[in-house]
Amino acid sequence: MTYVSSETNRVSRIKHRIAIFLTILCGSLMTFFIFAYAWKTTVKEYRETFRYDATIRNNLIIEYLDAQLLELDALRRFIEGETHLDKNSFQAFVKPMLERKGVQAVEWIPRVALNRRAEMEAAAEREGMGGYRIRERAPDGKLISAAQRDFFYPVYYVEPLLGNEKVIGFDLSSNKQRYDAIHAALQSGRPQATSRVTLVQEKGRQFGFLVFAPVRTQAKQIDGFALEVFRAGDMLENAIKQTKTIDLNTTLEDLSAPLEEKTLHKWVPNSRSTKSRIFNFDTSFFPLLEQDRIIEFAGRNWNIHVSATPGYSSDKISVWFLAILPTGLLITTLLTLYVNGLLTHRERAEILVQERTEHLTEANDKLEIYIAELKKSEENLQSQTTILEHEMTERMKAQEQAESANRAKSQFLANMSHEIRTPLNGVVGMAHLLAMTELTEEQLGYVESLKVSGSNLVSLINDILDLSKIEAGKVEIELSPFSLHNSIKEVVQTQHSAILKKGLSLDVNVSGDIPHVLMGDQLRVKQVLVNLLGNAVKFTARGGIIISAQVREQHESTILIQIVVCDTGIGISTEHHDKIFQPFVQEDGSTTRQFGGTGLGLTISRRLVELMGGNISVESTQGVGSSFKVALPFSLIKDSSTTEAVFEKVTYVLDGLPQRILLVEDDQINIAYGSNLLRKLGHDVIVVENGSACMSALENSTFDLVLMDIQMPVMNGEEALREIRKKEQVTGFHQPVIALTAYSLRGERERFLSEGFDGYVSKPLTTDDLVYEMKRVTGITQSSK
Repeated sequence: MTYVSSETNRVSRIKHRIAIFLTILCGSLMTFFIFAYAWKTTVKEYRETFRYDATIRNNLIIEYLDAQLLELDALRRFIEGETHLDKNSFQAFVKPMLERKGVQAVEWIPRVALNRRAEMEAAAEREGMGGYRIRERAPDGKLISAAQRDFFYPVYYVEPLLGNEKVIGFDLSSNKQRYDAIHAALQSGRPQATSRVTLVQEKGRQFGFLVFAPVRTQAKQIDGFALEVFRAGDMLENAIKQTKTIDLNTTLEDLSAPLEEKTLHKWVPNSRSTKSRIFNFDTSFFPLLEQDRIIEFAGRNWNIHVSATPGYSSDKISVWFLAILPTGLLITTLLTLYVNGLLTHRERAEILVQERTEHLTEANDKLEIYIAELKKSEENLQSQTTILEHEMTERMKAQEQAESANRAKSQFLANMSHEIRTPLNGVVGMAHLLAMTELTEEQLGYVESLKVSGSNLVSLINDILDLSKIEAGKVEIELSPFSLHNSIKEVVQTQHSAILKKGLSLDVNVSGDIPHVLMGDQLRVKQVLVNLLGNAVKFTARGGIIISAQVREQHESTILIQIVVCDTGIGISTEHHDKIFQPFVQEDGSTTRQFGGTGLGLTISRRLVELMGGNISVESTQGVGSSFKVALPFSLIKDSSTTEAVFEKVTYVLDGLPQRILLVEDDQINIAYGSNLLRKLGHDVIVVENGSACMSALENSTFDLVLMDIQMPVMNGEEALREIRKKEQVTGFHQPVIALTAYSLRGERERFLSEGFDGYVSKPLTTDDLVYEMKRVTGITQSSK
């Protein structure tokens, strides 16, 4: 019996050790397998991220180089089209090209035959380029008269001239690098770049290169070259400025050059320190990736080499997988201890109570099943964890894509608003001008329909733009003292004619205990009330409308006011009460067809009310009417001087005499509308089509007022204003200037006034807005005098 017991114990101990070993082995293998998989996934994501970032940087560089060639081609076509090219026209055309970082100089290089050398030098002297001679550089570095050759390629015009005076007249064919590029351009007839050159002005800081673009005569013979000199370093830095925050080394190489002259420039980011990170990976596990992109630029093969920095690797590699090892080993250890305890307990039970062997065996079987289930649960937990992490990653990517799409939509809508407002100004303006002429009753009806349609189109643009700004989070609530009483009166006035036309009654009841001055966003409050009152008028055929305002709560520094707009219109069915506040939704399709509208008014109103900290609700019965309730919180004002300032009105009274006005506008329809409107108002109008012509007109004559468009060719409105204000510092005379623009976003008025404009009127122009702003600006001017 003792032998049997001893043998049983020995076998039990062996099984015990095997169980512990298997537990450790399985747990460790599982942990290292999961860790290896996570590491592999991390490496893959790291490579994909690098490939994406490197591709973006390559594309930016290629787009920049293409833009430079387009500018050079534009200069070539300009020279070919100029019958009498002179220094001033050349300087004016290349001025925008020099503003781009990386452009060292722009030059005109004529092709001069030997028998025309003296003729060309004499022509240069007649143009004011005294002492012009075709020269070359001697071995000792001095400039001497160029040796006799079949053709010369001297520098005739160069911008900027400052610092490049010695280049004038230098024969580029006397330099091998320049001549090789000239010869290649002559052979191919296409733009040709040089290999890298050392720019004298850079003092060795960076290399440069030249691009020659052949200029042809009307007979298609090459007459010379438009030349652009680039600083490779500045050009590369400007091309990748949108991605500077990405720690990627970028090298621009000329594969057509000898090995020792291949590198044009290498850009190295100011890498952020990785010492603050807990883990910095060795390159053997996460290599510093590289990518090459070979392109053809101006007859030469270039390579864009992008490589990752240690800082880039540290930023882009997630360290979450490192937690797998300690977590797995910890779980394995705990499980091993647990199994060891169970087995030890079983051994002791077998030694103490042999007679209960069968019971212990049964319990052990159950225990093993439990352990298996525990392992299975652990596997399921790990699998769910992996799935959850993947879903979180996908959701983050989807959120980023949605935010990017929303920003793109907002920018698109803003641009479309600007582009639509410009021609719309002509449509609405011509309608106003037509209404001021002698028309038949039928024609007046057509004009009124045109004006209403234009007004509806402006309202549609504003609604879409407002919703876009709200969704993009660009709407800010601006608090200032205002009168709620006056605001309600002004909103009612905007619908007065429509109410009279439909024969509706209107009652306005504003509680007497509402303070006359409150602190809030007057513009947004009025916008909400305009939407609600406009809907009430639109959907009410007979009966009346009631607007009421009363205090719901009042505290020491705040007050809650409820504004209610009731109508006896078509009403809204109960199931549509929530839907009407959703974008682009009306009660049903027939409502849209009968009454029109975008379905954005209530959506914008609800979001504006919520931004101001309030709420909006509706009570309505179909066929009976609707009641919209808006509860808004405001701050109370105790300073009497502030209250008086809100009601203070400043009026500028003019003498009514005709004024001499300079209208600066490039759109022909807007020119016709603006000039005719001003003349009908009794003013003398002179029209010019860009900022440069405006400056010439101001130099040759005087004007009481300048109406300035913003987007124009040659010189835009903002550039022209800066020139006007700069000259005023010398003359001491202030020229009143009003900005006329299709930029109508909130804040644009303040921006233009801060830049120095005296007034601002957004397109489409209305007679009242234009006349009011003209009176205000000229009134201010007169008072200042």
